Amino acid sequence: MPNVEPLRPGDPVSLGAYRILGWLASGGQGVLYLGQAPDGRRVAVKVLHGIVAGDRFAALAEAARRVEPHCVAPVLDAAWGRVSYVVSEYVEGPSLAEAGRVGGGHLRQLAVSTATGLAAVHRAGLAHGDFKPSSVLLGADTPRVVGFGVAGTGPGSGRAGAGT
Repeated sequence: MPNVEPLRPGDPVSLGAYRILGWLASGGQGVLYLGQAPDGRRVAVKVLHGIVAGDRFAALAEAARRVEPHCVAPVLDAAWGRVSYVVSEYVEGPSLAEAGRVGGGHLRQLAVSTATGLAAVHRAGLAHGDFKPSSVLLGADTPRVVGFGVAGTGPGSGRAGAGT
């Protein structure tokens, strides 16, 4: 994960029950923040660009919550409305894009973990939709697939199963 930067003017300081601690990244789907859950654990909070239709978002969020937590950052919560967001487990560690080349036994673990994570997403009836090296975080325990929580909600997206 990138370094945590201070919040910028206009950034939320809280969303629902989650306190926003810092800015992590910005991408095509939205802005990613480091947050804190009511129980004190760190979470990743993705605020989506634009307004997502409530029924469609609710169905996708529910499917994302059903993804088995093996080799993924599980979706913990979601809300939609004027501000729509998805909360997932925070994974401490660089992305595959940041880490660069992986070799030896680490390459095998990376391949197995990534395939396991994507298979779990697909079993829940979702597709990642934007899978790339920055979608794999090299956590302390295992590589984890991230960013699938709102698969299929971006511009021009079709059904939840469309995409990668």
